[in-house]
Amino acid sequence: MKNQQRFLVSVSGFSGSGKSFLAKFLSELFDFPLVSLTKIVGTKLENMFPQMKNLDVVERIEFGYNYVLEINKRFPAEILMEYCKNNSPYSTGLIIDGVKNPKDVSLLLTDFTLYLPIFVVSGYNTRIERIMKRDKLAKNSAERYLIKRDYMDIKVGILEMFKNAEILVLNEIESERQINPSLSILGSIVKKKLKIENIHSKSIYDNRVNVLKINGKIILAPSDIYNPSELISQQIRNLLNKYKSST
Repeated sequence: MKNQQRFLVSVSGFSGSGKSFLAKFLSELFDFPLVSLTKIVGTKLENMFPQMKNLDVVERIEFGYNYVLEINKRFPAEILMEYCKNNSPYSTGLIIDGVKNPKDVSLLLTDFTLYLPIFVVSGYNTRIERIMKRDKLAKNSAERYLIKRDYMDIKVGILEMFKNAEILVLNEIESERQINPSLSILGSIVKKKLKIENIHSKSIYDNRVNVLKINGKIILAPSDIYNPSELISQQIRNLLNKYKSST
């Protein structure tokens, strides 16, 4: 078993960034099981507090806020390890969606020969629009949800995932037609990073997508965005400013 290549890919990002969409794509491309840490923690909370099942997404985040913080600080690595062992056999690889802190995957790393952390970034307004559409919320409700969710994610250490990510994906596009080139190139890059030879993928060159390497990180961004590295940094700074102003 030690001689067999086993691949772990984590996909992180703030709520509404599109991380689950990208994680699903990679899972289907490489035929790796997909595990959502967000859903696992949510299920644990529902088991602890059955009344949460009757709440909408905004009420859930407000009700479970302190409990989610506590669970994410103390138990995610154990919860994830137990779930994967019982529900998601991973003979070759595993995709984990919603990792908030490098410690979340710490117990799993010994089972894998290669680990690739990916972080997805989107602007605040883009994320608001996606959450309104995804959860059928009015704009003020989506903003309430996002402020609470971002605060919680920062508290549990998601910026460490941003710092440690080997691939950053700037996801500012809406339609599948627009995002498909980014997905194709992301798949090709992940294949090369993991040294997977049995996956067929298209050329990693597409004039609609820029692939940059800055400070050791690979950055994917739509080609019409000038200076994506600075835009990503600015979006993270904006998040931190919102976080500081709410504390």
